[in-house]
Amino acid sequence: MIPINDIFFCGKNRPPSLGFEPSYILDIAFSKLLKRPEPLPHLAGPYLGNPILLLAQSIIFGKIPTFRAKNENSLIFSHFAWPKNHGKYYSNALLHNELTQSHPKTPSSQTICPHTHCHRAPNHPFSYTKMCYNASLVSKASVIEEIYGNKIPQERFGIPTFFRSAFEHPPWPVFKQGLPTYLDFPTWGLIPAWTRTADAAADIRDKTINARYETISTKPSFRALVDRKRCGMLVDGFVEWRLYRKRKYPYRVSLQNGRPFLLAGLWDSWKAPGSDMSIQTFTVVTTEALGIPALVHNTKLRMPLILNKDSGRAWLDKDSEFRDIAPKISPLFKPLVARPVSPLASQMRKEQNLPEILEPHYYPELPPLEA
Repeated sequence: MIPINDIFFCGKNRPPSLGFEPSYILDIAFSKLLKRPEPLPHLAGPYLGNPILLLAQSIIFGKIPTFRAKNENSLIFSHFAWPKNHGKYYSNALLHNELTQSHPKTPSSQTICPHTHCHRAPNHPFSYTKMCYNASLVSKASVIEEIYGNKIPQERFGIPTFFRSAFEHPPWPVFKQGLPTYLDFPTWGLIPAWTRTADAAADIRDKTINARYETISTKPSFRALVDRKRCGMLVDGFVEWRLYRKRKYPYRVSLQNGRPFLLAGLWDSWKAPGSDMSIQTFTVVTTEALGIPALVHNTKLRMPLILNKDSGRAWLDKDSEFRDIAPKISPLFKPLVARPVSPLASQMRKEQNLPEILEPHYYPELPPLEA
């Protein structure tokens, strides 16, 4: 039996003041009655055992039971949950890691979500349907230092990074407003400072990966940040999907010269209740797609707000309020190019941060973008 205090619950799945997991007790009771082996608590996945037991637990708890799962970071997840909540398990695990490590790193891709069809949130089939959810930074450290005058410590961010999903909530190099020559490493997926609980933080950060430029000055999660907490995310490319004849094809969008550039963002700092540690997070600002991004992302017609030299200077100016710089901000799009990349970018894999993901790929049925 495992005490409630040792279980890292998600959302509203925490039972009220019980000493043990009730569904586990019921599971054992039915196991004895039906003369089958006791459940194996180290397994992960929807319960696929006796249908009578499944029905009984579903009726009593109003939820589909799942086995507890323990990952390499010793987080024990709830025994029962709706499958639609599976993304929260991953997000909760990441949040727990960030609050318990002085230099948060993204957990291994083996982090377990307790549903067999979902081993990591970044590989959800729907994780590439919006903009901008995937990014890369493969430029040499010397090139980044030459352009921005900064070295990126490998212990904070590995270079090259070929393909990372925002749903992994990775730390990423950004320049903050007022500090245009200093790189910081907040995690992707913004947690507003006013968020009250860890469960709420884990939930909201999956919804604040992007922020629409048109509404950042009015939305509660962003409006307090537009004047004093702007930032620029350092990338040299991102992956987006083009719809053609009911099939989606991955493209990598980058500058013609391959050099790194900045995506407009907003950042915030959040402190968990009862904790002395705070974590910094950020969101990427998106805008209406123009040029090449509009041809690629031809369903949502959105693109990240890519900062040119003048826009970047205004965006990171500590003394400028958003209303004053808004007329000066225009997305960079003319120097962009896009090429199809490996179908591996669309596949559910345990590890996607691989160089072959970004290799050029020829799809014979796919016409060129200009057509």
